[in-house]
Amino acid sequence: MLGELAFGESFGSVKNRKTDSWITTILNQIKFLAYDAAVYRISPTLWKLAPYLVPKAVTEAGVNHVKQSKAKILHRIQKGDSARRDFCSYILEKKDELGLSEWNLAAYAQVLIVAGSETTATTFTALTYYLCRTPQVYQRLKDEVRGRFQTADQITSLSATFPYLTAVINEALRIFPPVPVASPRVAPKGGAMVAGVFVPEGVGLISISVTITNNLADNSRCPPLVCYA
Repeated sequence: MLGELAFGESFGSVKNRKTDSWITTILNQIKFLAYDAAVYRISPTLWKLAPYLVPKAVTEAGVNHVKQSKAKILHRIQKGDSARRDFCSYILEKKDELGLSEWNLAAYAQVLIVAGSETTATTFTALTYYLCRTPQVYQRLKDEVRGRFQTADQITSLSATFPYLTAVINEALRIFPPVPVASPRVAPKGGAMVAGVFVPEGVGLISISVTITNNLADNSRCPPLVCYA
């Protein structure tokens, strides 16, 4: 699905009935990021030696992911636009205006591949698990989806609205957010107000989705922030 949306062609996993090798590379690349962050937390100085501390297979996966991302975006450029536009169509439109190099485009490809593949798979896995654990929710959801339309022709982008399905998806994302890591930001010059809290200039902010959605008694009243100087 992601291949079609982002690059205009499928990765072929369903057709070939086997996981694309890139998926394995992505999973190992995520492990590399975990090692990288853990070593940096221990010591920024030690972090410079991270390539020698991380298992070789994990390091190679990180490098391979970058190379494969670049190859994918270059192949997409050579193929050109088709009648159906994809995510890359909009990126490539801005390529010259923003002065994007091949490595810049490769970075966009990396984000599209990781953010749009494993996050979706993780959410679907969690959603399936919790639906199996709560048969009454599954039954109500099935009734809503199967009872809405009589024929395929009735399904359009405007008519395909499912309130209960939307609620179920949102709840799955709340219980099991697919991106458990922090999302770092730095307060701009002059500082900024975030969730009713003034954050001085240059102070880093991290939002930890797992803590916000699972551990707080009242999500609406607790600022979803952790500040560090």
